[in-house]
Amino acid sequence: MPGRQRRQDGRVDMDSIGLASTFAGAETQQAWSAATALRDSVLASATTSNESAVCRVQLQWWSDELKRLAVGEPRHPVSKQFVERCPMTEYTLGLVQEWLILAER
Repeated sequence: MPGRQRRQDGRVDMDSIGLASTFAGAETQQAWSAATALRDSVLASATTSNESAVCRVQLQWWSDELKRLAVGEPRHPVSKQFVERCPMTEYTLGLVQEWLILAER
């Protein structure tokens, strides 16, 4: 997509996000903030420990959390904020699944 620079770790260049968010309304900015916080939490789960077993357990927890998100029963505060601010569609669920796949790499 024009204007979006995707890095190898799956994150979008923050300068592009900052620029785009200046043109968005408050509701869209809040939704983007919630989505970014969830993405960062999922991706961080793969790097918070030097022990691969710990990372696998954390990634499994996020995988289970994705299933709870899909049925509207998230547990994590960041997930709850995401559900409150972002419409749960096939697209948003697919996006979260992509973050999980990136984290597992």
